Amino acid sequence: MLGGPELLPRAGAPVHLDAAERDVRRVVGELREVCGACGYRRICAFAPAKLQVEVKADRKARHRHARVLQDGLERLRGVEGNWERGLVRMLAAREKDALLAGCLLSQAWRKDPAPLVELLRYTHERCGVEALKEAAAERPEGKPLEPGQGVDPERLQTRMFRGQVLRLASFFTQEEALKAMQELLVLDADEESRLFQYEAVAALALLVGRSLPGTKWIKALERDAPGPFRATFAARDPGNGAIDVFFPYRHGRKRSYLYLRRDPGQVEALTSVEKIRIDSLLYRMFLVFGTDGMKTHRVFKELCRHINVRAGKFNVNHVLSGFERLSRDDLLLLGIYAPALARAVGHFLECPDYHLLVKLLYAARGEGEGDRRPAHEGVLAQREAWAEVVDAVGTETIKGVFALLFRLNASYVKRAYTTPTYLKIGEVAYLFTAVAGWNPKGLELELKQGKKPLAAVAYGMQPPGKWSRLRVGKLRRALERARDAERDEFARAVEQGMRYMAVVHGYPDFGALERAAQDEAWEPPSRAPKHLPVPASASAEEFSEYEGEQESDLGELVDDGSSEDDEPVVLMDDEEVHEDGRLKTQRMRRQASDVGKVRRRRGDDDEG
Repeated sequence: MLGGPELLPRAGAPVHLDAAERDVRRVVGELREVCGACGYRRICAFAPAKLQVEVKADRKARHRHARVLQDGLERLRGVEGNWERGLVRMLAAREKDALLAGCLLSQAWRKDPAPLVELLRYTHERCGVEALKEAAAERPEGKPLEPGQGVDPERLQTRMFRGQVLRLASFFTQEEALKAMQELLVLDADEESRLFQYEAVAALALLVGRSLPGTKWIKALERDAPGPFRATFAARDPGNGAIDVFFPYRHGRKRSYLYLRRDPGQVEALTSVEKIRIDSLLYRMFLVFGTDGMKTHRVFKELCRHINVRAGKFNVNHVLSGFERLSRDDLLLLGIYAPALARAVGHFLECPDYHLLVKLLYAARGEGEGDRRPAHEGVLAQREAWAEVVDAVGTETIKGVFALLFRLNASYVKRAYTTPTYLKIGEVAYLFTAVAGWNPKGLELELKQGKKPLAAVAYGMQPPGKWSRLRVGKLRRALERARDAERDEFARAVEQGMRYMAVVHGYPDFGALERAAQDEAWEPPSRAPKHLPVPASASAEEFSEYEGEQESDLGELVDDGSSEDDEPVVLMDDEEVHEDGRLKTQRMRRQASDVGKVRRRRGDDDEG
């Protein structure tokens, strides 16, 4: 029915269009002009999964663009020649045309998927799917694509063609079509270590179209592609047949997230997170990412970034309603992951200066700077600001926040599906703890163990005091042990700690401090100098604990506990949205925006 082997021409070979194909492409080009009226246009790639959900709710449901597609098919049927073959060959054309061609074919073959099954078999052989599966199985998790692989014209063309065929098959509910589509899945990581977007569409079509139990679906994909699956989907199976799934989508240059919800009654909904009211979205996020380990995942960080970017557009009453449903610990972490909400979080928790702590953590970390300095250098540069924040926020509150960060740090492992972007804020908290002198026993133990380079740096950043003489000697012995064991990285970290210990005690170098400490009459200073006499850091190294590979101990992303949660997702009505798509909002009264205002308000003196 579809013709010979030229459905997908070889890359670089001249493309010969007969009269029928030229007519087909002309009709598709004209139809593309009315695609702006399509109800799926913002999530066009995932329209098949959306349609699967709608058909399960109402067997009479059709593609939102069904009338336009039907009119287009009437015109195409008037073309002399094999117009279906012309549409299939467009699946390798530019993406906008390929998407529309797939929608037209799904409408044409809706009642009889036999041509689709034929196309799936052709694609399986033409695109070398079995060879792709073998290559994916041999590539270690997290390893990038081979040089040139991502830009090879033939590979790109076959991948896009296979992706469009997968998307086309995802429209169908017939068991025969879905099983044939499943054979086309490679489940390899793309350039972002995620599933290829059209494979993600197919995976969702299998979940919805075949009504798979959440646990079975999650375990099957995690078995075959644990890294790409976890980097793409954040899934929660609370039991009782329900499932929650967050996953990214791309439409042109636009990137956002979709949310699939199946309740215990098997009622499903698929929607963009932009359409979910913020109180409902926060509640759903913290259900899905219920453990500390889950909060180290890329998907959670990116959802928080989505909220952070749109924070000024939310309705304040909805924000506060969402806060009421979260624990104090979750709210404090939300303020760190989405710093634009830190002021509102502090207002809600009756800690109005909480945003100052969050702002300082990011400033010391130096995230986003073109020439980012090491965390330890940023922390020492912010010593005076740190003292002011401690006074404004309160020691106990800060210690509570840092305990949450340290718990996240303990659950982090370096994987394709995790992110250290915000967790590295925990390193800043660790170093500020040392600057404040809050963890002397812990640092003594870590220095003695010699396993954590950052601990050696932090050890030298502790404030001067009655234990200074002993600390000078212990740091010297730690350096000797590291050199004897040929542990170069730890030795360099100890040397960095020595430089910091010297300058916080008011000496130009560690040798001068060591000689002074050998004098029995020596009295260490009661506090560090306000201004460091020399540049504090002589090393660009971060001594980060997140650089090395570690084994994952997160286990499955499945919560097998029972859940009583059957609350529907709260979507926003059209009247809550401006014409340009922004949410109507009420702005919260602003608190003091910087430390200087806090100090003037409280009448503090000028000492750091």
